[in-house]
This record gives sequence, C-alpha cells and structure tokens, in this order.
Amino acid sequence: MFRFPRSVSSMGWERVVVGLGALYVVLAGGQVALATATGESLAEALIDFVLVGGPGIILLYVGHRLPKTDLHPETYPRIIAWCLGGFGSLLVVVCLLVLNPSVTVDHLLWTLALATGIGAVGGFAIGANESRAVTQAYETERRNRELTRYETLIEEATDVNAVLDPDGTLRYLTPSVEHVLGYAPDELVGRNALSYVHPDDRQHVRERFVRTIDEPNRRTTAEFRFERDDGSWVVLEARNRNLLDDPLIGGVVAYTREVTDRKRLEDNLTALNSLTRELMEVETAEEVSDRVIETAETTLDLPCAAIGLRDERGEAVRTVVETEAASEVLRADSLLRDEDGVVRKAVEKGIPRRVTDVPGAADGSTAPTVTEVAVFPLGSHGAFVTASAATGGLSPPAFDFAETVAANTEAALDRAEREGELQRQNDRLESFASMLAHELRNPLSIAKGYLAFVTEGDEAAADEVATALDRIEEMINVLLVTARGADLTVERETVALSAVAADAWTKRAASAATLLVETEREVEADPVHLRHLLENLFRNAAEHGGEEVTVRVGDLPTGFYVEDDGGGIPETARRSVFDAGYTTETGGIGLGLTFVARLVDAYDWNCTVAESESGGARFEFTAVDSPGRRNDE
Repeated sequence: MFRFPRSVSSMGWERVVVGLGALYVVLAGGQVALATATGESLAEALIDFVLVGGPGIILLYVGHRLPKTDLHPETYPRIIAWCLGGFGSLLVVVCLLVLNPSVTVDHLLWTLALATGIGAVGGFAIGANESRAVTQAYETERRNRELTRYETLIEEATDVNAVLDPDGTLRYLTPSVEHVLGYAPDELVGRNALSYVHPDDRQHVRERFVRTIDEPNRRTTAEFRFERDDGSWVVLEARNRNLLDDPLIGGVVAYTREVTDRKRLEDNLTALNSLTRELMEVETAEEVSDRVIETAETTLDLPCAAIGLRDERGEAVRTVVETEAASEVLRADSLLRDEDGVVRKAVEKGIPRRVTDVPGAADGSTAPTVTEVAVFPLGSHGAFVTASAATGGLSPPAFDFAETVAANTEAALDRAEREGELQRQNDRLESFASMLAHELRNPLSIAKGYLAFVTEGDEAAADEVATALDRIEEMINVLLVTARGADLTVERETVALSAVAADAWTKRAASAATLLVETEREVEADPVHLRHLLENLFRNAAEHGGEEVTVRVGDLPTGFYVEDDGGGIPETARRSVFDAGYTTETGGIGLGLTFVARLVDAYDWNCTVAESESGGARFEFTAVDSPGRRNDE
C-alpha cells in the first residue's frame, strides 16, 4: 500500500532538474566562448555545444513540463534521485578512467560535462518511467478503495435501487433489498415487480411506471405497499427514472425507500385530527375518554392505552377506560388506582413520566411483555397511560405522538368541563326562573282575586291582598338566596324549629294531615327561609303521601329530619329527586325539592334522602348551625 508524505509535493523538486539543465547549458555556452577565443573553428564549437548543452536543454524542458504530467507529485523525489544517481554514476566512471594509467583522457572538463549530462538525462528517464508505474499503482489502489467504499455503501444502504425492463421485470437490485424486504437479490431478479405490490395499489403503480416509459424526461413517484418475504406489508416510495437509452443501464431505474413509519405517522396524525374534531362534539369527560380509547385501539396505533379520570377533588380515580390489551397485559385498572404508584407521582408533578421498571398488578404478578410504560398527566382530570412491548420501549416518535394524544385529550376534557359548568349555570338560571314563576303564581292569584273587593272598601280583602304581596316579597328574597347561594350574605337569627314548623304547616299541609314535632332545637337561620324549606317538604309529603299523611319533625345530632309515612322514595331515585324538573305527578313541574336543595346549598348544610321507619320519605339535614354549635366554633 502506497503512502506518500504530504509535504514533498510542495517542495519544488522540479526546480532541481531545471537548475541542473541550466548548469549544462551555461557550461556549453562557456565552452563555445572559450573555443572561439582560442581560435578553434565555429563548427567544432557548435558540436561541443550540442554535445554538452543538448542534455541541459533536455533537462530544462522535462523539468519545466514535469508538473504538467500525470505523474503524482509525491513521486518527484524518486525522479530526482534517479537523475542525480545517473549524474553521479557517470562522474565516477570518468574519474576511474582518469585514474587508469593505461587510459588517456583528453579535455577532462569537457568529458565530465558530456558524461554527467548524459547520465543525468538517462537517470531522469529511468526515474520518470518508474514514477509512472508507481503512480499507476497508486491510482489503481485508490480506485479499489473507492470501489470498496461504494460497495460497502450499497450493501449497508437502507434504500433499494432497482433496474427494471419496460414490462416491469426486475433485472438488478442492490444488496440492501435483503435488509429492507427480506429477499436475497437473486430471489427477485427475473420476476415482475408488480406481482409483489398490494392489489389495491397495483393499478396506481402501473400507471406511474407506464408514464415513466412514455415520457423519458419525466420522473415519476409512486407510494405503495410491497409484500415482504414473511408475508407482511411495508410501504415503499419509488422515484422512477427512464434510462432505457443509456448503454450502460438500458432500463428503468427505481430509487426506492421504505416509508412505513412515515406513512403510519401521517395516518395517525390524520386520525388524530379527526378525533380532535369529534371531541368537540362530546359533552362529558366519560364520553371523551371512551372516544379517545376507542380511537387509540382501532386507528391511532396505540393498542395498549388507558385513561383514569379522577373525582372532582382529584383525590381518587373514579373511572378507568382502557383498551383490551391494556386490561390484559398492562393491568391498567390496578395501575391507575394505585395511590402510591407511578401514575399518582406523575400526576402530582404534572409532567410525563417513562417507566421501564414496569410495576405488576395488585396481586404481585408482573406484566413481562411490557418493556416500558409512559404516563401523561391530564391536568386535574387524571392520567393517560400507554405502553410498549418493543425491546427498546417507546421510540421517540411514538412517545411524542402519545404525548400529543394526551394533550388533545386534556384540552377536550377542559372544554367538556367548561361546557358542563356553563350548562349547569344555564340549568340553574332556568330553574330559578321556573321557581320564580311557580312560587309567585299563587300569591298573585290571591291578590287578583281580592282586588275587586278592595276597590269596594272591603278591609278584609285589603288585608288578604297585603298578605299576598308580603308573600311575594318573601318569595323574591328566598329565591335570591337560592340563586346566589354562598355568594349572598344571609342575616341569621336564632329561631325555634318547632315554631317555624307549625307556621309552615298551616300554610302547606292538607287539612286531614298530621304534624308531629318532636324537637326543641333552635336553629341559626332566617325564619322566612326555614319556613319556605319546611313548606316545600310538607307540600311534597301531602302530594305524595295522601291527605291523611303524618309528618314528623325530629332531632339529629347535628341537625334535624323531616319524615312522613307515605309511599317513600325509591333508592334509585334518591339522588335525582333534587334535580330541576324531576316529578312523578302528572302536571307537576318538579321544583319543590329543587327549591329545598338550593336553600341547603345556600346555608352550606348537608341533606340526604333515606327511608322512614314506616317506609315513607325521610330528609335528614346535618351540619345545621345552632346556637350551641356556633358558640363551640
């Protein structure tokens, strides 16, 4: 292997040859001048000049031309060495002749000049010839190295280059085809490439290939699925070039690369965009989770995924939505509900977390097929979890894509929460309007009924109208409390529960109904508010328990209860009886108990629905302010 020193090419070795040639020309010129001065003939002087100056002129010429030859500059020292070697060799020969007593050498200087000049020219010729051989060997080795490098690049390339006949028959494939498609090149050579293209893509590929043949100056591109040796499909992108007229190629060259991952990412992004648009239409967090997990499993290439939604306080997981794979392999339900696990820690820190030490289920078993779990917090809503069984876990693109899915999910959950709150506000506003109309209609009817008598001077009628108007004013105050809730400051006073209950009973109960007050509790409240709360409960008991219903008001450790002996409230309906519009009566508007719930919220009490000992309805009010409880606080 040839290794030339990089410094010699810049040393100007050709100047040595030029200098040596100039020396001989100068010596020849001096010889002519001397011969002319001593009276020798001009012809003899010119012959001497040719014999001595000729080699000098040759050396001048070749020294000047040397840099313009194809000889490698790093071989110049070799040429100079041979040139000086020829010079020295003949110098030694002449010296030996001089020293030989049997040989007579006339004109010693002329002889030395002639002999060494011929020797220098001969040495240069030998050196140049040898340098040419060295240069050729060097160039051959360089080309071999480039060829080896090129072959290595071809073999290690991820792209596949192929040469095809006009009918689509494969004539040549680069060795990289085995890495990309699993076939050895000779397994595909001689076969028609279209037979390996997916049937749904075959027509498209054929049209592009024909266009390449029909329009030689046009380069076409086609994207299609190609069958691997194991029967699976990969997505290839081929850029075709017509080189049928090239004598070295004589075919269509297809520069092909695998784009399966890119295509999958494009499909996933398209599906994600569609999912994002769909999520704009859903109304609840559960619907968001269901839609995301369904799409993750069927379209987004995230077969092992789950969402855990936390309760309103963010303290515990209340709902887990998961794919089938997440349930079987990841045991997502156990993972998401573990309050000391990786999911909880990620949610608390608010940043995604990758876990390679995959935790097992609650029973201690493990999930050996999972190599990595990625946890993405969803703000205060919970967490999105996905997993991978690949040797290296989730690839960077897969992790980034899952993070994008989680971000879109969080945005959809935020929107659903905002819209849900807005809907609740609208419902409260509508409920308030309905309650206002409901509560004011009766006293207005009374006032209208007595108004004609008032104009005739009936004082009793005037009192009834005044009472009705007072009732309307009370309703307005109570409704303001129910509408504004905790934002409204309530003037409270100590009132006896028994007295307020008796007052409310005279206004709302049926004539044959019975009230039993078994409490002496005093309550911190506005008496008007408390009376309206009890009126609605008494009216509800009369409407559902019959005219002879018995209603009991009694004590609880931190409050009181109101119960009846009517038909009761089914357990399945106890959570919805306070909802606006809930009613079991034909023609009812379902606002009585909603009114009760609003007042309870305004006072920050607690109210639960249970069953009385006689099977009727029982409403329990706790955390009720009383004089003793307020003093304790």
